Amino acid sequence: MVGGGDTFREDLFYFAGLPAWKRGYDCLMVDLPGQGMMPDRGFAFRVDMCAPQKACIDWLAKARSGDPGRLACYGVSGGGYFSAQLAAADTRVSAWVAATPIYDMSLVFRKEFGAAMHAPGWLLGAALKAAGRLNRVAEVNLGKYAWQFGTADFKAAFDGAIRDAVAVDLDRITCPSLFLVSEGEGAELKRQAEAARDSLVARGVDVRLLEFTAAEGADAHCELNNLRLAHTRVFDWLDSLFSMEQADRRFLV
Repeated sequence: MVGGGDTFREDLFYFAGLPAWKRGYDCLMVDLPGQGMMPDRGFAFRVDMCAPQKACIDWLAKARSGDPGRLACYGVSGGGYFSAQLAAADTRVSAWVAATPIYDMSLVFRKEFGAAMHAPGWLLGAALKAAGRLNRVAEVNLGKYAWQFGTADFKAAFDGAIRDAVAVDLDRITCPSLFLVSEGEGAELKRQAEAARDSLVARGVDVRLLEFTAAEGADAHCELNNLRLAHTRVFDWLDSLFSMEQADRRFLV
């Protein structure tokens, strides 16, 4: 289970740890570089977030006498991008679940932050400092993101992300996939989810896109206002997928 920019491995328990246990899965919840307290250990967000995820699977395989078993990767928020990297690079992943799938993080930043990202550095920096003075919570959040990226300030973090983030090659993803998209998600996140779905469909990959609505009480980012519904949809799909494959061992990573 892989989170994004605002998660610790402890709160991933509520995304997958508890429902996985109820359904008879083992769940490995991880803090990747940039997450949890990893920046304090010298591990900030990095361009290749696939490498630390592969290390997690290597560890799991070793713990299971060399066989990681049937293995699904579930990513939420920024984890939708990190898990996309893994799904495209590691054939040990039997299934990919993402809320939402992101294959081009640089484009997400450019689209979602819009004109603000095109402001001169000094002007954006001044605006952010002003926002921080007006709102202590905003100031703390901006400082936290800079810490996670290993940069001096918020502007440098996002400039680096736009410059360095590499788009995932969707053609390399061949495992069955499930995409979750809430009504309240940003326009670019919705577009990338649909584009990823279309790419996999065109190549005959088993893929399903689930759309959640306000009427279901699940219109927030990553279905945060109705996780129970998301759990039901995700684990019903995994149960069906792994049952069809007649797997005798099931793991969620």
